[in-house]
Amino acid sequence: MQGADAAVLTLAVAACWLLLGWLAFGLLVGMAGQLPGAAGACARAMATVVLPRVIRQTVALSLGIGLVTAGGSAAAADPGPAGSESATSSTGASVDWPHQPPLLPGPPSMPPPVYGGPPGFGDPVDGAVAVRAGDSLWMLAADRLAPEASSREIAAAVTAWYQANRQTIGSDPDLILPGQRLVPPAST
Repeated sequence: MQGADAAVLTLAVAACWLLLGWLAFGLLVGMAGQLPGAAGACARAMATVVLPRVIRQTVALSLGIGLVTAGGSAAAADPGPAGSESATSSTGASVDWPHQPPLLPGPPSMPPPVYGGPPGFGDPVDGAVAVRAGDSLWMLAADRLAPEASSREIAAAVTAWYQANRQTIGSDPDLILPGQRLVPPAST
């Protein structure tokens, strides 16, 4: 009985070593398949025979992620002189970067309106409402009406808000942007 257990254990260990060797060879072939030119094409052809598709995709993905993160950390570590439009890549080759336009200033800093109070409560002194991320005309109109306002009343208020602020909002009443200052309509 002892000899049969040892033989099964030996076969199991040998199978594990063969599997590990196959995976290591497949990973090497998969990495070589990422090379450009004839060598890469040959390695890719061999990889399709040796490795299942899932493993080939995993190798390609891991190499791609490694290249992206390595490139990003290298760029963050050495940004180059300010205003420079050319740099040196990790291979030593000169890289010409396209001209970047200057950054535009953000929207003006204003205190956001406080919702839930009476109409106009918490709005800036001039009565304008500063649009925040996630705001909509429906929400702005509803917050300035009585809590029991019907959908029809809110819809009418939305139309009034849009008409009063058409120059600021533009042609799409469903698109208001953070930082815009909207004036409440005269009727609300």
